[in-house]
Amino acid sequence: MSSAAISVLAFGAYLCSGGLMLLLAPNQACRLLAMAPPQGAWIRIVGMLFLILAFYCWRAAREENIPFIRWTVYTRPTTMLFLLWFVARGWIEPVVLIFGVVDVAASVWTLVAISGRRV
Repeated sequence: MSSAAISVLAFGAYLCSGGLMLLLAPNQACRLLAMAPPQGAWIRIVGMLFLILAFYCWRAAREENIPFIRWTVYTRPTTMLFLLWFVARGWIEPVVLIFGVVDVAASVWTLVAISGRRV
């Protein structure tokens, strides 16, 4: 498995763990971040979407799907932009920016791995 695929596989594992936490224990997830308990089913829907995205990452990594892996380098950093906007609007607590940092760092890892690959 290439280092680019490993980076996306690791990101998929990160998404899977977050998705399971949001789906199965949303109150505890919010408590860990010192956030108010979630209202309604939205947080569980987000957990479900994380799990679906985790599956895509896992399959793309296992199949060395380089176009998909490249697409993630373009899209994952946008998470930080959205989170910054949400914080600026007062819609979410700033602690959530930690996840944007993880997304950007994971994207850089993948970009560096792709750059070192001979295509």
